[in-house]
Amino acid sequence: MDIRQLEAFVDTVKYKSFSEAAKRLFLSQPTISAHVRALEKELNTKLINRTTKGFEITESGKRLFVYAQRIVELKERAEEELKSPSGEILNIGSSSVPAISVLPKYMALLKKASPSLCMRVTVSDSIDIIEKLCDGVVEIGLVGARDKLSECSFIPFEKDELVIVAPNTPYYKEIISGDSPVEKLLREPFIMREDRSGTKLETESFLSEAGYSMSDLNITAYINNSTALCGCIGEGLGISVMSKKAVLSSESASRLLVCPIRKNSVCRDLYIAYHKKRGLGASAIKLLTLMTAYDSEKRSSGEH
Repeated sequence: MDIRQLEAFVDTVKYKSFSEAAKRLFLSQPTISAHVRALEKELNTKLINRTTKGFEITESGKRLFVYAQRIVELKERAEEELKSPSGEILNIGSSSVPAISVLPKYMALLKKASPSLCMRVTVSDSIDIIEKLCDGVVEIGLVGARDKLSECSFIPFEKDELVIVAPNTPYYKEIISGDSPVEKLLREPFIMREDRSGTKLETESFLSEAGYSMSDLNITAYINNSTALCGCIGEGLGISVMSKKAVLSSESASRLLVCPIRKNSVCRDLYIAYHKKRGLGASAIKLLTLMTAYDSEKRSSGEH
């Protein structure tokens, strides 16, 4: 497989268009099509079914896309590091909650300590960030869930409370101020996070403890971004279980109501993660040190 063929395939799938992939890669549409056909011939399988209405990705295509995307990302990272004048690039991965609520602070601290450092941040769900750590696409990650089967180390650095979030309307204010608010809220239209987010994994755990299953919920939408989720709740689309940090950091905060899940708050750890068998570079070690030192200060002052 040629890297140019993989790039053509990845962009075609990502943008759902041969012509858009051609624009992104500065190639002609026939060249993009030829690259995809060459992959299909080499792998002896159909990757994309072309129709008059566009195309659809086959199961083989979906499997290849996962690997091809990682290969293309690694190639881009290598080019960036080798072309950087200082050679100092730190690839950071983060799930959406720490990316919004805590990472900017630590990036600013790290930049002060290392003025010549360039940081590249990839924001995705927790499981994808862990996979990128395992593949070497990112060097250090901030995630809201652990994968005990991966070859990564997970160091808790901050607590994150999960709460039920509802639109700021008289109807929901009445529910939250009344008896059994959680039970009543869970009967309302529910917006769920995407399948591989740490928040969704914790939500499923909370529901199980409370005697609910996913089938008990009236799920009205699935959304993979906490900022978009806050906006949808503010517009009245439904309620959701969210990170309190994400709610407070949102521009939609004034349009949202927060209800504790129970009297004793439901908290999870946010983790710094890195691959056990790969040594951390100097910049990654600095970031790790800054985050753990800052967390220790907060714990000793009772902020948690």
